[in-house]
Amino acid sequence: MNRRAMVLCCIFILAAWQPARSGAWTQKKNGYYLKFSVNYLTTDKERNFTGQKFPIFHERLNFTDATFLDANATLYFEYGLASNLTVIANLPFKSLRAERTELGAPYFESRRVSTTTVGFGDLTLAARYPLLASPFVASIQSGVRLPLGYDQNPNDGGPPLGSGEVDAEGHLLVGTSLYPFYVTGSIGYRRRGGVYHDEIVYAGEIGLQKGRWLLKIVTEGIENTTAPQDIVGTPVITPIPGGQYTVIIGDQNVTKISPSFAFQLKPGLAINGELFHIVAGKNTVSGTTFSLGVVLTR
Repeated sequence: MNRRAMVLCCIFILAAWQPARSGAWTQKKNGYYLKFSVNYLTTDKERNFTGQKFPIFHERLNFTDATFLDANATLYFEYGLASNLTVIANLPFKSLRAERTELGAPYFESRRVSTTTVGFGDLTLAARYPLLASPFVASIQSGVRLPLGYDQNPNDGGPPLGSGEVDAEGHLLVGTSLYPFYVTGSIGYRRRGGVYHDEIVYAGEIGLQKGRWLLKIVTEGIENTTAPQDIVGTPVITPIPGGQYTVIIGDQNVTKISPSFAFQLKPGLAINGELFHIVAGKNTVSGTTFSLGVVLTR
């Protein structure tokens, strides 16, 4: 896979990353929330640096029918280490596949190119601290995202499992319960590693508890601190003082809407279904992730 393809796959991984949150509330001491989910996305569309939607590789006349697939199993865990401290971990195991048809190459009219990468993605570790319990709930959350030794440039040119860089972030979360409804939201700042610029991240959620059912809708967004650059073709190379050079490979903006449900099978056990639909963005794929999970609580 060429540089353009690897950049496209990498920015999708960044867009897709989103550890689940239980809003501004913290876990009680020794309480936990454990979710195991399987998630699936396949798409043939991307959004360019202006936000327009096109087929993947639309600018490459010799590439056609390009698709991207992300199938992963993700473990998300919250644990009440103390009454005022909840620790959080999120770990995905991914299978990524990028395919395209190449036209007009020497000695053949066309060929189908497919590359697959399998392994653990980035491990996210975080902690949430309560600030207020009334008249509304407020907390802060800080964490890091750690690459787990995967190859940033797979030998077969396959899509990377992440950026390979350490990222850090902090959030302010607020929420209130208006039974049977609740509302929660967050605003945060993500300090990116490597050549990517920092991001402002935000989320809003409204939920309805009705008997054994929980219905909710979430909107999430990433807004880069710089204007996303064009990633078509060769990455932009700009000089910096001292005669050195840096590679800028296109940051991104993403907006998602995620409706979901949870159904309690018995106390402490529930099933969860969810959609993650990218409704707008720049330098990202466009599509919908389907998710099905099992939730254990105490």
